[in-house]
Amino acid sequence: MSSPKRRGLLADYIAGAVVWYGAMGMQLVIVAWLVMDVLASRQELGFVRGAGMAPILILLLLGGLMADRVDRRRLLIGLYLSAAVLTGSLALIVHAEALDLWILTVYVIAMGSVTAFLQPARDALLSDIVDGDMTRPATAITMTQFGALSLGTLAAGSAELLGLSTILGIQAVLLSMGLVACWRLPSRKPSASQIGLSFSDAFAGVGEVFGSSSMRSTTLLMVGVGLFFTGAFSVALPLLVYQHHQGDVSDLSLVMSGLQAGTVLGAAGMLTLRRIPRRGLTLACSLAGASLPILALSLGLPFLGTLVAAFVWGIFVAGFYSMGRAIIQEAAPADHRARVLAVYALSMQGATVIGAPMVGLLAAMLGPLGVFVFCAGAMLLFVGIICLATPVLKVD
Repeated sequence: MSSPKRRGLLADYIAGAVVWYGAMGMQLVIVAWLVMDVLASRQELGFVRGAGMAPILILLLLGGLMADRVDRRRLLIGLYLSAAVLTGSLALIVHAEALDLWILTVYVIAMGSVTAFLQPARDALLSDIVDGDMTRPATAITMTQFGALSLGTLAAGSAELLGLSTILGIQAVLLSMGLVACWRLPSRKPSASQIGLSFSDAFAGVGEVFGSSSMRSTTLLMVGVGLFFTGAFSVALPLLVYQHHQGDVSDLSLVMSGLQAGTVLGAAGMLTLRRIPRRGLTLACSLAGASLPILALSLGLPFLGTLVAAFVWGIFVAGFYSMGRAIIQEAAPADHRARVLAVYALSMQGATVIGAPMVGLLAAMLGPLGVFVFCAGAMLLFVGIICLATPVLKVD
């Protein structure tokens, strides 16, 4: 494939990612606000977040297998269309003032199911477009992902002005625009040996991951992200803004976008480096370093201090997201790449099924400040155990 054509395909790939993550940034804020404000069910936020992750836990391995066995381009087109229809339907329900907790739960479960099939297909498609050292492409994708998330969360802050149903309608339109980008991506017809789905084949990626010391140790570290960091971001942070700062939806979007802006800055800084040696060490240090601003959030900072802590947290996020993605993307065998990437994603997102409700329960017990002490301390301990038990610090 010629370089100009490859660059064009990469631009289409990034456009599709921008659309998806922009929409997910909007959803991150809107779902939290629907639970806490519209439904007045603050203690149910962890349950709703966990419900959205449950289908990922169940279906992600199957999604990885399907992405290895079918045309990824067609699969992505269908999934973007499904997400747009689901979000448009929720917009109509909110506009009709017919929303209840169970309808919202069904919505997040359905969107989680779409994500379970979309994520491995999109991640594997990157290696069909870019080859060689994956550190810079993985870092660029991380920057794109969190930049789009940041814009999406900021856009969701206008819900007070435009209305929640209007923001959901905009999100649906944004998702439908992803069809255009996906339409231009390369098709991939499976070989005869790859046609068909079987239950055992869905678990082939698990054997690949745990048979490789570099992929195994990297994947285990990302379990900690799902257990302690994702819940801190998606559950504890909204509760901190709502209960401690007495903020509104625009304040929540500002704090969340601040973290994502920090990730963009961190990834941009990493792109200036020609090569990052000892990527496993960088991964572990980024995870440990992120615990410090999380711990700072437990101090009852003023709102500006919370913004700064979230921004610094985001800088460390760039390190562990980029390094983890690059290590796995390079080490995964081509024929099983989507399944391996599905296992990697499952390690973090599947752990969130436990982590998000756990953080929600702990927030009710410890308060919106005390829960951050638990998340930071537990992550530091977890990283230390994995570094002692695996050769992750030696991964290059």
